[in-house]
Amino acid sequence: MNNKHWWFTGGMLTGILVITILCIAALTGGLTTYFLLGGQMANDGQTTATIYADQGWQSTGVRVMPGMKISIEVTNGEWTYWSGFQPYNSGEGGNYICAVAMPATRCVEPLSNFPTGSLIGKIGSQTFGIGKDSTLAVEQLGTLWLRINDGDVGLYDNAGELVIDISVQR
Repeated sequence: MNNKHWWFTGGMLTGILVITILCIAALTGGLTTYFLLGGQMANDGQTTATIYADQGWQSTGVRVMPGMKISIEVTNGEWTYWSGFQPYNSGEGGNYICAVAMPATRCVEPLSNFPTGSLIGKIGSQTFGIGKDSTLAVEQLGTLWLRINDGDVGLYDNAGELVIDISVQR
């Protein structure tokens, strides 16, 4: 066999292997999920994260894709968005909702129509309220990020942390 035949045969075998892998991925969804999520599989199961009141967006490390269902629940801890002036809460926040008091464009909270001091989350560009617990259908591919609903300029006077259980189902 000459060199042209070796290259042709090797190329054919490589092509067949790639097509086989793609077919398996399409049928099982496993490899597709693997590649879409940057090499980390989003497995069914539960994860625990601690989220601090004096920090902005904090990654939970939980990567999800559209169609998954995610349940988020505060299991321990308390925090406040104004230490010494506002009571501690377990993720439900206080009575103040900025967008009710003024135009939302003037609010500094990431989610101006949700109570200040509450637990909020985001996946991709979608930001949503959680409170003490929430279950939602995932709309975007990405990592789950959590934080207190308070403006970045106001994090310095926050205190406490929440322990969060996160469950993902396909």
